[in-house]
Amino acid sequence: MLKTYNIYTPLSIIKAFEFNSIRNYWHLSESYDNLSKYIDMDFDGLKNDIVYLMSDKKNRIKLDRNIDDYDKNSGEYNNKHDVLVKLLHLGYLAYDHKSNLKIDYNDEKSNKLIGELFIPNEEVLTSFKVSTENNNWKKVFKKVELSKKLLNDTWNENESGVAN
Repeated sequence: MLKTYNIYTPLSIIKAFEFNSIRNYWHLSESYDNLSKYIDMDFDGLKNDIVYLMSDKKNRIKLDRNIDDYDKNSGEYNNKHDVLVKLLHLGYLAYDHKSNLKIDYNDEKSNKLIGELFIPNEEVLTSFKVSTENNNWKKVFKKVELSKKLLNDTWNENESGVAN
């Protein structure tokens, strides 16, 4: 059985001692503009992936390319992969390379760090929630909820629910 741990930012730990209460203090000092700027770029279904990650802390998305396939100094974002890797570098996403590490020691080009991304903790999840409170995101969340309902109705063989 795997052990699980909660991770808090240093500010949250200091504030927990100061106020004698454990909770999310990170949002008091961080800017949401950075996060919103990137997740509002809807390359290749990026918004759907963000909603999926936010819907359950166990949810993860697989990268389709090496995380090194991104020039972090260029400032250009041409696809979903670029934005996800930028969010990883900014600390909004965490990375598990063990989930899908492909290593061929005989072929240098095939040594890829292709793994899974996830939202690392409740503090960062709060940033995502605040950054997705605008009307553009409400439409995405509504579509996801309708999709979940349709899927459940299909599984439960609810013909009238599927027909609606």
